[in-house]
Parts: sequence; structure tokens; C-alpha cells
Amino acid sequence: MSAIYQGNLLEHLQFGRLLEVGAKALDQGSWFSISLASSSFNEGDPSVDIGLRLSVYLNENLVVFKQQSHGEWLKAMSQEYPTALFRQNFKITFVMDEKQFHIGVNEFKLGSANYVLGMRPLRHIKITGDLLAVQQISHRKYFPLPWPQVQFAEEHLDFSHDVPESFKAGHVMVVTMKLLGKLKGRFHMHFRNARNYKRQEVHISVRFDSKQIVRTSKLPAKDKQQQNDKLEYGPEEAHGIFPFDLYPMSFKLAFAFTESSLKMAKDGVYVFDYRYRTPNVLALLSSFTVLGVQGMMVKVLSIDHIRMDDPLCEEFERYSDMDI
Repeated sequence: MSAIYQGNLLEHLQFGRLLEVGAKALDQGSWFSISLASSSFNEGDPSVDIGLRLSVYLNENLVVFKQQSHGEWLKAMSQEYPTALFRQNFKITFVMDEKQFHIGVNEFKLGSANYVLGMRPLRHIKITGDLLAVQQISHRKYFPLPWPQVQFAEEHLDFSHDVPESFKAGHVMVVTMKLLGKLKGRFHMHFRNARNYKRQEVHISVRFDSKQIVRTSKLPAKDKQQQNDKLEYGPEEAHGIFPFDLYPMSFKLAFAFTESSLKMAKDGVYVFDYRYRTPNVLALLSSFTVLGVQGMMVKVLSIDHIRMDDPLCEEFERYSDMDI
């Protein structure tokens, strides 16, 4: 079965990190699984280690934990669980300590599994099965210092993605999406500030009604007569191409981070370069969020993190090619 979501995390899973997955099962669904692996894989690939596979059997009130090391499946662990709650919006959290995964559902403990000695580092997540959508893949740090400093997910978003460290110049994040709903709708993408989640250091609005990609930021008001905590959108930038000529569609975006700006490409084509409006803010960028509006919905199918040797990210556009 093809993956509903898959991608590489910014860094491998290790002590002091947690991974939170938000999703919802189909009403008539029977199962789904989440695999934490050493790399992308097809079933039965002996070159890939699966540090943990969580399988939920919705009609049997059963959860199974499995692990694959060097091509061999180890003894599975299973337990009964009231799986009806997975037909509503749910969150599964994987917490890594020195020796074990600790797994919880909606902040209640589900179980734990020991790490397998000699296993390759785990950096890939693959989700398959009967899920309506995956709404959150957040990889966070909880020790020794939490990152991002504010850690929560807004329920109204189509998708959210935290990373456990700040972005650095030369980083490229590749996102594959699919659009659903009304043709003349819009969708918004934000890069948030790790210290103040309400600050949108980069706000991107893709507008099918006006065929524009609008860029701006939502930052503290500059009017000294207004309260200091009030945020407002700044001037809009909308020059450049609108490379969304087919609908509905799947497409790939590449976001390239430099010290002074964020660049974006779609399906191998350069789209824009947006200069940050907060000085030296790159070290504070953390959360990526997506929201469909005016009847449009967004499904995020994949996110991959790539580190380029070039801090200016020259020719980063190639990572957004759908054939790669």
C-alpha cells in the first residue's frame, strides 16, 4: 500500500527528542501503521532498520509494536486498546529516553519499547493505512532545553511541522502537497517564531482567485500608541509568476533558507526570494504550518530536510522537481 505520509526528519531520533503525529482514521477504516526507520523503504527491504512500527487494528481494539533489525523482524508486542478514539482527531507521541521509546495517545501512556542494539540511526517516518489525513508531524526537543520554546498545535490547521533545532543557512525543506476543495480558494503557509508562536516571520498566501503568491510577515505593530503585543501584517509582495496552472494536483515545493531570506521553488522552477523583516531571525525560525481557506483544503504528503554545502542555496530549485 502506498504511503499516506513519508519523509526524512531534520535529525535522527535520539535521547531528548520527541515526535508527535496528529491524524484521524477513516470512519470505515480497519488499520493504520506508523514506522520509524533508518531510511525510506519498501516492505521487506533488509537494508533498512525499523526501530519501531506501531500498528493499530481499529476493528479489533488491538495495538501491535514491531521492530526490524538487519532484515529480521523481532518478537512483536501487542496489547488491547480502545481504538474507537482513533476515528476522531488524535495525537500519538513518541518520546525517546536513554533506553526506550515511550508511546502515548492524547497524552495518556500507551506503552514502551526498548531500543535495539546495533540499529542504524532512525531518521525516516512512513505512515500507511486507513487515515483520512495526517495533520501534524512535529519533531521536538525536550532535553536539555526545549525547542521550539513554545510547543503546541493549533487544531484548525491543515498541517503543522515543528523541528527540534533552528534552521541554518544552506538548509532546504522539500514539501509535497495535494490540494482539494474549491478551485478559487487559497492556502496559507507560515514559518513561525520559536519564542512567540503567534509571530509569522514568513507568511505566504497562494491565491487562486487572483492568481498571486503574496508574501508578508505578521509582526509587532510599529505604532507606539498601540499595545506592544499587538501583531499586524506588513506590506505585501506579490511580484513574480503564479505556477499553479492545474487543479486538483500534487506538487512539490522547496524552501531554501539563507541568512537574509527565504527562497521558494515549485516543481523545479524558481518562484521568489523573500527577505526576512526581523533582523537575524533565521536562528528563531522553527514551525511550518499550512492552512486552506475559502473552501480549499491541503494534504501534506511528504517533508524532507536537506543540508546543502552552499549557504546561499544556489540551484536549490532542483530539489522541487517531481521526478526526484
